[in-house]
Amino acid sequence: AGEIELAAAGALPRLLEEGDLRGDLHVHTDLSGDGREPLEVMVAAAAARGYQYLAITEHGEDLATNGVPRDRLLAQRARLRELQEAYPGMALLHGVELNIGRDGGVDYDPEFLAGFDWAVAGVHSHFDLDAREQTQRLVAAMRNPAVRAIAHLSGRRLGSRPGIEFDLEEVLAAAAETGTALEINSHLDRLDVSSEVLRAARRREVLLLVDTDAHHSRELANMTFGVRHARRGWVEPQHVLNTWELAALLDWLNSRGIPK
Repeated sequence: AGEIELAAAGALPRLLEEGDLRGDLHVHTDLSGDGREPLEVMVAAAAARGYQYLAITEHGEDLATNGVPRDRLLAQRARLRELQEAYPGMALLHGVELNIGRDGGVDYDPEFLAGFDWAVAGVHSHFDLDAREQTQRLVAAMRNPAVRAIAHLSGRRLGSRPGIEFDLEEVLAAAAETGTALEINSHLDRLDVSSEVLRAARRREVLLLVDTDAHHSRELANMTFGVRHARRGWVEPQHVLNTWELAALLDWLNSRGIPK
């Protein structure tokens, strides 16, 4: 893929390394039906990794089996604010993993969404739609001002479920236009987006991020696999959102964030 020629010319890029990452922006607790450990344990484990920031992102209520209702999210937000006092060196962001509906809509009304610091959205249903419909729903989600990133873009499960089909160039164009980041999901059964998508994203001004989608504290270490996958796609640090310092991340969130 051109690496031999670049190496001969001494022009290989400096690829992402795990030490470049300053936080994890997709993490679940046992409040999500498939999470395994409480908020306090997940926060402590992230702090032990030396992160500057952490986003807790439970499943939105539209996910039939594991979705979290509003009242429990609000209670978690209050507890997260209390925990912040114990972790002055790590910003705790209250986020949510939204479900992209058939028409591209997401959970909750705009007023409720406005209370979150951060939101990712992912495809968790309607995997059988054709490529045109899948493209339209992804683009519609990106145009929602509450959505800052698309999680596991294709929805694939390696070895068990193929990813959805969509128009890659149209999706990348929408990501660049709206400033929506695309997640590199570090779970070994996902590694999504694919390395092919990552290489295509390099040709555009598309922001990426590497998350663990952790459901247990030990899974925070899966960041290693996400970084290795990113390197397969020739991802450089400057293209990855969570290599940024906290102040830069917060500025970005406020520039095209959830309306406050």
